[in-house]
Amino acid sequence: MPQLIHKELTYIVRGVLFDVHNLLGPRLPEKFYQKAIDFGLKDQGITCKLEKEFEVIYRDQSAGKYYIDHWLENGKLLLEIKVAPQILPIHQAQTISYLKLTDADLAIIANFGTQSLQDQRLPNFIRNKPVNFKWQPPPLKQNILYSELTDHILKGLRLVHFTLGPGFIHRTYRKAMMIELQQQGIIYIH
Repeated sequence: MPQLIHKELTYIVRGVLFDVHNLLGPRLPEKFYQKAIDFGLKDQGITCKLEKEFEVIYRDQSAGKYYIDHWLENGKLLLEIKVAPQILPIHQAQTISYLKLTDADLAIIANFGTQSLQDQRLPNFIRNKPVNFKWQPPPLKQNILYSELTDHILKGLRLVHFTLGPGFIHRTYRKAMMIELQQQGIIYIH
């Protein structure tokens, strides 16, 4: 049987999550849960940074900033808070993107949008796994205007999404795409 990553830390964090859910109930604004969790974690002696800022780097350039809800024990665990009908695949994908960019060991998604707390552990299984981008252009109509340019733009968009993953705000993807267009030598006006 595989060993759980940060078993004791996870146990304490989940206890705080359940306490907060029991005290506040479901479906409040996310900020209420964040502050209550921050207080509960610190009360348990857990080092926690609320809304820790990270830089999104694309091709060695800044594409923007994003914030982790809770950054625990210097990256042993990141905690993402949701208030939704359920934990959705997009929440999982977003959290995996955060794991990839922060190199945290483990993430927990906690959903306070339901009668009972929902939580999910996501270990950083993508660490040190090189993945190569392969582009297969979609079939374009022969008479499409600027078909080669269209192919370069579509390839750039796919590469940006492949590299960053889902879950960032649109400005981050736009900035990363601008970096990609510059790399390809495509002149643009924004």
